[in-house]
Amino acid sequence: MLQVDDLPTPEEVFKVKRIGLEELFFLVLEPLVVGGYWFEGIGWVILVSAVLQTFYNVELTSFTIATGSAGLSML
Repeated sequence: MLQVDDLPTPEEVFKVKRIGLEELFFLVLEPLVVGGYWFEGIGWVILVSAVLQTFYNVELTSFTIATGSAGLSML
């Protein structure tokens, strides 16, 4: 049975360096930066995703009404 001391660290397993204070600082502040540039940043991704999801839902509903199948095999 493995002891906790025998387990490798995530850094060893994934061969990445440990997150330092500087990287952590930027990860915490990133939502503020995105919020400052709303539609120039992630806002467009949200808008396009919402429109595409709407079209997908309408088409899947039409397909289900026409065939009586949920259409999950289409994925």
